[in-house]
Amino acid sequence: MPRLVPNQLSEKKINRLKEGMHADGGNLYLNIRGNSRAWVFRFKSPTTGKVRMLGLGSLPDITLDKARELARQSRAMLKDELDPLQQKRAGRLEIKKNRKLFEDVAKDYIDARSKQWNGKKTKGEIEGLLTNYAYPVFEGRGIQSITSDDILTLLKSIWYEKTITGAKLQGLLDRVFKYAQARGWFKGDNPAKWDGFLENLLPKPSIISKTTHRKAYPWQSISKLYRRLKAINDIPNLAACFLCLTACRSAEGREMRVDEIDFKERVWTLPASRSKTNNEHRVPLSDEAMAIIERAMQINDNQGEYVFQYNKKPIYDKAVLTAVKDAAQDKAMTLHGFRSSFRDWGSEVTQTSPEILEMSLGHTIKSKVEAAYRRGDMLDKRRILMNDWANYCKG
Repeated sequence: MPRLVPNQLSEKKINRLKEGMHADGGNLYLNIRGNSRAWVFRFKSPTTGKVRMLGLGSLPDITLDKARELARQSRAMLKDELDPLQQKRAGRLEIKKNRKLFEDVAKDYIDARSKQWNGKKTKGEIEGLLTNYAYPVFEGRGIQSITSDDILTLLKSIWYEKTITGAKLQGLLDRVFKYAQARGWFKGDNPAKWDGFLENLLPKPSIISKTTHRKAYPWQSISKLYRRLKAINDIPNLAACFLCLTACRSAEGREMRVDEIDFKERVWTLPASRSKTNNEHRVPLSDEAMAIIERAMQINDNQGEYVFQYNKKPIYDKAVLTAVKDAAQDKAMTLHGFRSSFRDWGSEVTQTSPEILEMSLGHTIKSKVEAAYRRGDMLDKRRILMNDWANYCKG
């Protein structure tokens, strides 16, 4: 037990003290040696019976009030028959054990979540964001040491010049820190969260970055583009033809497997595992689409798992995009442009309802009430629409 009651020292007394051990009471001492002034908690260990010294920090980093609070906490441990020095060392070991580098946590997050992502492109984009922006800044740093100021500084470096990239990075960092919190590797508030925090420090992306829609080829000229693509009998051009005829997403079409096609019923069933919406989607295949499939399979001697393959792997996105740009004679063309062209054609030329058009694009029906009443996928109606579109593309 302490011989002196606490609070013997004061700020004025401390400034006049000379070298030596000066008691504040309650086991707290100020040890002055030369220019060093360190707080010490002196006690008899309840576990070993020996007198021990626990360093609490130095002035001015640890103020008198702070030192007294630390001493109070140590006395409470003694009352519970705990050795404060042993507890401190055990805490350091626990911190060291749980100290995870930011890069390790981010990679662990990718490994844990990537199975839920659709396609390799998503994983590649996430790894690219971390490699190009986060890893260099947080190299060698434990995730617990990263503060909100660190996150803000990182985001500000790209927020105004690369707003879309900055917004993606913010969302990714938010998810990484949430993952770290769930695993017990990060304590405290998420320094990368947007709602209630970063939204008050950074302007909304929509304010400083105008949305740039991906270029669509004019539907009035789509038959001209389609004929140019079809004239070259190779996998990239045939894959582009198929994307045009079905208005499907690039990865979903390029990675189409032979066993996903019902050749008799002329239906391609996109499994939920490969669908962006995580829902199974049936696509009616027109005569022209079936002809494109057959030509692609003939090129590969009807061997392999994929329809549009090269070296037994799905044709790369870049190869198909290059074919489309060459045929369109427009370097700004995108594969997504086929979907926009189809949507514009359907709206301006046909009497098809918006719901059928959206279902043909593989979109989910946004209205929950409407979705509840419409249980079917309108396959027959969509087949008529896709046949008309194929005939229009052929010219």
